[in-house]
Amino acid sequence: MFFPGAFTPGCTTEFTEAGQQYDKFTALNVEMLGISADQPGALNAFKTSVGAKNNFVSDRDLSIATKYDANNADNAKRYYFLIDQTGKIVWKSTNNSLIPTDKLLADITPLLK
Repeated sequence: MFFPGAFTPGCTTEFTEAGQQYDKFTALNVEMLGISADQPGALNAFKTSVGAKNNFVSDRDLSIATKYDANNADNAKRYYFLIDQTGKIVWKSTNNSLIPTDKLLADITPLLK
């Protein structure tokens, strides 16, 4: 999950919801990563603040985001990718819009059964 920035309203909602439903993701064998250009310390504080259980990756130079065309000039776009164990993208949302966690789970669950 690429996201624009820690502590912004949309991202706070997104990762609060994801933290509340984290067990549903792990039951599907999904490892959720939040990726942004934020500093590692900011991401750690954000994780604590929203009660997130997933891991976060600091992509300061946007090199990861660039590989997925998920970068703006100075931050990541809000893009979602489901990548299988071989590295193949099996689902994505690249419209730069927040997906409520219930909808995200409904979208990806059929692909994982």
